[in-house]
Amino acid sequence: MASSLELIDGQSWREFTQSGIAVLMLGKTDCEACARWTDELTAYLAGDAIAPGVRFGKMLLDQKGLTDFKREHASWLKEVDVLPFNVIFRDGQVIKTFAGSGIERLTNRLSHVLAGLDTQGPEVSKPLLKRLNSCKNPSSLPLYHPAGLTHFPASLLQRSTRAPQPYPPPHRSKRAAAGLSPKKHSSISESC
Repeated sequence: MASSLELIDGQSWREFTQSGIAVLMLGKTDCEACARWTDELTAYLAGDAIAPGVRFGKMLLDQKGLTDFKREHASWLKEVDVLPFNVIFRDGQVIKTFAGSGIERLTNRLSHVLAGLDTQGPEVSKPLLKRLNSCKNPSSLPLYHPAGLTHFPASLLQRSTRAPQPYPPPHRSKRAAAGLSPKKHSSISESC
C-alpha cells in the first residue's frame, strides 16, 4: 500500500508527530532543494517499499500558524541551518534527524528506528548505558554497539562539537564586591 506526503500545518502537527512513527520534512516555499526532495520523496512514497504504519509529512516553516510547533521544538529547531531538514518522531519524541535529502539516507535511519536500534531516543540499551556511566573517560570507549551502530548521542559520550562555554562568574555579594569581609551570622556557633 502506497503512502502519501501529508502537508502538515499549525493545526495538524501535534497529531501527526504523536501518531506512532512519523517522518517530518521541514522546508520553505522558496527552497529549491526542498522542492526537489519533495518530488523525490513523493515518487518514493508512490512505490510499495514503505514500512506500514509510518506516516510522512512536509511542513513549510515560512507558513503562518506554526508558533506552537516552533516553541515546543525550539531546543533543536534553533540549530537547523540547512533545509530540507528531516525529523523522525516516535510517539511525539524526536528519535532521528538529518539535514538534506536522499532516499537511501532516509531508509537507513528509518530502518534503525523500526528495528529499535535508534540511539538519539530513549531506547539506548541498558548494558551500554551502564558501561558509559561507569567509565571515567567515556570518550575513550570505542564507538561501536553490538547491533552495529557506530554513533552515540553526544550527551552520553560527554563530547560536543561546540566550543566550551566559559563558566559564569561566581556570585559575589555586595559586601564582597565592595571589598568588605562577609557578615558573621549570630546563628552560627564559633566552635563549629
